Amino acid sequence: MVQNGPRLDLKCVYKFTFHKSNARASDWFYITDNVFDNFRYNGKLGPADHLVINPSNHWVTIGNLMNFDFINISVSGSRISFSDLTSFLRQWRVGGSHRLAYLSLEFELDTIFENFDEDLEIVETTEVRKYRVEAEGDDSDYEIQGGYSIQRMDGVKATINCDLRLFLMVVWHA
Repeated sequence: MVQNGPRLDLKCVYKFTFHKSNARASDWFYITDNVFDNFRYNGKLGPADHLVINPSNHWVTIGNLMNFDFINISVSGSRISFSDLTSFLRQWRVGGSHRLAYLSLEFELDTIFENFDEDLEIVETTEVRKYRVEAEGDDSDYEIQGGYSIQRMDGVKATINCDLRLFLMVVWHA
């Protein structure tokens, strides 16, 4: 699973919640290790609820992002390119990352977001919507203003907001 570098110590924190007579584990994966520039991780992570990768996580590739199985994903220090994000959006449109509700990528360097490819059928929007992200047991409400709207083949929609150092995607599951 690990190539060309040291082993990544995945630090996982499990929070357990109980619903009536059924026990359910809500998994929080926090990856906080700094790794060498040549580190690669080719495995899968998830399924779980939350993944937070911080700081300096240049090792996260588009392949990793496509293989993560989480509801909420937050990555800091990303080096993923615009063309890689386009590939991710294509994969999402055909049903990939189907559980994803929230994706936040904070980029290490300024990232120029060019025009999205026409086949993605992304349209600019001025819509203002509220969404909720749970962080360490604390539900917080946020607002996403404008950006772009994209629709999956099954009808599920998402709103995308991006600037020089941030890509934010909120999926509006029914």
